[in-house]
Amino acid sequence: MSLKSTLGLSPPPALTVERDEAVLLQVHITGTQYYQLDQAFDSLKVGQVLTLQRELFNAFDGRAVAVYWRKYKLGFIPKSTNYSIALLLDQQVTLKAAWIQT
Repeated sequence: MSLKSTLGLSPPPALTVERDEAVLLQVHITGTQYYQLDQAFDSLKVGQVLTLQRELFNAFDGRAVAVYWRKYKLGFIPKSTNYSIALLLDQQVTLKAAWIQT
């Protein structure tokens, strides 16, 4: 991960979506320094599927949505933008997430 891309100075690659899909949110994962992004980073490729998982009993955020890739917990959807994602997950709506950082 370069400092340039971490600071948001490089635009992310364009997302491709299927006909019946829409991009709901594009965010940086927060809390990565506390989890396993550093262990997974070299193996992550653009477009790889990430898993979003609600953490209903998170002590810091009642709407916490954790981000996983395979067995690695990468961090969280930012607290400032997780409201819609949390509501949809709570209603069992299927959401897709993908890695876009290069």
